[in-house]
Amino acid sequence: MSGGPSVVARDFDELEALLTRAGRALSPGEAVSVRVELDAVDCAGAHRLVGALAGRLGLAARDVTCVARELSHGLTVTATVRRPDGETILDAVRHGCCALESPAVHVDVRACAAFALALAAHARAPTGESEAPYHEALFRDVAFATLEDEISALVTLEMLNFGSGYKRDLAAAGLGRYKYGGAGSAFVVMLEGTEAAARAGPLTTERMAAWTASETARHFRLPDHAHAAAAVTRESRVGVPFSTGWPDHRGSDGEDAPGLAQALSALVELNGLVTSALRSAGAALQSRALRSAGALVLALLGDAALAPDGAPAGAASAAAAAARHAVVDARGGACGADGGVRRAPAAPLHAARLVEAAYRTLPPFADFAPRGGDAHAWRVVAARAGKGTGSRADGARAAAPCATEERNPPCAALPILKKAQLLASSLHARFGEGAREPRLRLRGLELLTVAADPVLPAVLHAEGCLVYDPWLVRHIRDGAELAPGDVETAIRASAIAACEAIRAAVGADGADHAAGAARARGSASTGALSASELDVLLWGVLGKSERHRHAPRHVTRRIWWH
Repeated sequence: MSGGPSVVARDFDELEALLTRAGRALSPGEAVSVRVELDAVDCAGAHRLVGALAGRLGLAARDVTCVARELSHGLTVTATVRRPDGETILDAVRHGCCALESPAVHVDVRACAAFALALAAHARAPTGESEAPYHEALFRDVAFATLEDEISALVTLEMLNFGSGYKRDLAAAGLGRYKYGGAGSAFVVMLEGTEAAARAGPLTTERMAAWTASETARHFRLPDHAHAAAAVTRESRVGVPFSTGWPDHRGSDGEDAPGLAQALSALVELNGLVTSALRSAGAALQSRALRSAGALVLALLGDAALAPDGAPAGAASAAAAAARHAVVDARGGACGADGGVRRAPAAPLHAARLVEAAYRTLPPFADFAPRGGDAHAWRVVAARAGKGTGSRADGARAAAPCATEERNPPCAALPILKKAQLLASSLHARFGEGAREPRLRLRGLELLTVAADPVLPAVLHAEGCLVYDPWLVRHIRDGAELAPGDVETAIRASAIAACEAIRAAVGADGADHAAGAARARGSASTGALSASELDVLLWGVLGKSERHRHAPRHVTRRIWWH
């Protein structure tokens, strides 16, 4: 670590400001130290505070040192942060989210440190859910002929892991039923649909490229235009893919439900998103002469030893480029141009390479959020909303300072890559941990971030770790749609930043009880509290508790990302 300047702060607020400003300006390998005297805090509390602050800056525990010495009236704390050398695409996600500043959302570092201390109680709280690991509950009744077919189904499921903005419409249709009661889970809809599609046959490139809206209606039970017209006109309910009637006023989960025509229109839109995601993925695989998404992963495994550990994000593209032109046989070997099978090396794949290959090859994984707004843009958004009628449509128009491109990420886009990271975690859990495919026991899992969907920000806001602008609080509470743009990006990025602060605070405190509780629920572990373990606690424990289950969540539609 290169020596860095040392400055003195008057209190923790100034310590936070100085480290934030200096830490973000550091070049790789550089360090900076800040000294401060604190009262009403013990040594463990000081370590948690400094750890949380470093995590807020996107730094790992190894990049932070905290020395606390007791004084007669408190502590003198010297905190040193270092910007690490090299960066993978996963580091880019973390650093980009932690560097994003917004007048709409603020990360409360002290609340994150306090929450880290309270995680043990949350980890012990009963969930009411099955304790079976997540990956073991997938595709239980699907008989796959080959490993390639099974991987293709898992890739497809994670690729379609979106639709949270349609919760009320799904609930009105009785779709997406939760284990604990109620309906409206987009993930359940996508899981059941992917399982139904996989039972009908392998999810090959040819099949995906030719996917139709009627197939989405049949397998995912999401109406296309023909089904919607039949239901609205009540001319015929034959073939309408819903098992329940349409409530007039309230959905099955107690939320206000939309009317029949409005809900059907929204679900036709969701059908279109699913159909276009599958078709775009199929076309991308066709252009690279890959016969399935599973073939992409298996070909990538064959080139897992191309780049060294910790290589920059660009180095991963070598493996991705090779995968684009490879053909994989059912035994998992990559085929050369002459058709001969090359047995792949046994080196495990790095998570960063898998994530990069997924988003570079398959458009629905390219989760780059728009950014670039400023305080003036936010004031305009809030002012327009204040003058609106309060309708959902008015809120959606007001909260759209910029739009999301579903095809190509804009040049100023922020990588979040929620689904590609979930794919890495799922492949590792399903195949690598049980040694079914040793090459999928991925390296670099500690670099993954949490999955930034609407559940996590809602929990973190309720716990005080995220502080919202008062207008945003009202907007979310009223159920108004929040269009893709700077504000929605700030919510997701700030959730990742807050979770990095919480993880760092847990690590600084030396506590492993929360990680142990998460591991007991079947998540992947890399030693300290990993992002996947924290995800389990926030999404699977707190998110399903009585306090948080019905907490208001932001609603964003017409995107492939959550």
